[in-house]
Amino acid sequence: MKRKYTWSATGIVLLAFALACSVSTAKAEEGAPNEAMGYAGSAACIDCHKEKNISGPHAAKKDSRSPAGEFGCESCHGPALEHARFQEDGKPGDDPSLVAMRVGSKSSLPPEQRSAVCLKCHTGETNALWEGSVHQRRDLSCTDCHGGHSRNDKYLTEKTEPELCSTCHKDVRAQMQRVSHHPIREGKMKCSDCHNSHGAIGDKLINATSMNDKCFECHAEKRGPFLWEHSPVTENCMNCHTPHGSSHDKLLENKMPFLCQSCHSDARHPGTLYAVPTGSAEQSPFKALNNRVFYRACGNCHSAVHGSNNPSGKSLDR
Repeated sequence: MKRKYTWSATGIVLLAFALACSVSTAKAEEGAPNEAMGYAGSAACIDCHKEKNISGPHAAKKDSRSPAGEFGCESCHGPALEHARFQEDGKPGDDPSLVAMRVGSKSSLPPEQRSAVCLKCHTGETNALWEGSVHQRRDLSCTDCHGGHSRNDKYLTEKTEPELCSTCHKDVRAQMQRVSHHPIREGKMKCSDCHNSHGAIGDKLINATSMNDKCFECHAEKRGPFLWEHSPVTENCMNCHTPHGSSHDKLLENKMPFLCQSCHSDARHPGTLYAVPTGSAEQSPFKALNNRVFYRACGNCHSAVHGSNNPSGKSLDR
């Protein structure tokens, strides 16, 4: 007859404690020294690198996912016991065999090896498309933008996100200085509100399924559906607008009527602009110029340019 074994609550707790103890022997608790595994301990690192003392999520000692909850500094930089002994000997320079411990932007390691240090923990959905992304293909690594010791948002190496991105995207920085712009300069928006720098399925690293879907997150009134649609709007907002900044009103690519006339140049509204003739100065512009485009924007009449639900709004004028 077989015996049935049952576990009491006390037995389960004792088993869990025993397993935890066995795991703790493999890890250096809170970055403590473990010479058998080649770890010098975080205290040895901070003795020399006082300016690198970490804070924020990386310094959460009670979280096993945090570097401070595993091997401290050596969670990212690797076992440093030999490095510490080398420095204690007072020898000048740095041990060439230990250069691999440097994972920052000045490291001699290839970008993919530097990123691998970060990606062993940061495997969330925002990083799922890193492999093959435009930044990864251009040999950037995590540490080109992020620093594990920084105290600012997302451990960025610069003060703000726009400042960091504009170090490479200087054309975008220039566009943001124009009169019409999204409120990035004012601190009400940041680059990651629209882009996922770690990779995205959309064009230009847009963190949405399409450019229009991203715009509609804020400009929901332009989404529709409309009874009378404007084809360029349905296709892509960027047909008429430039997102980072423009010298024209409402982030337009060009001023009206020139923007509209890039598509609409039919006989009803001839594309040539006319001023009031000298001999007709006393006449109304409507009479003097008939149906010519004059001194005004198309939007004065076609006010529902994004689409209209009015039964008589076929011309997007109501």
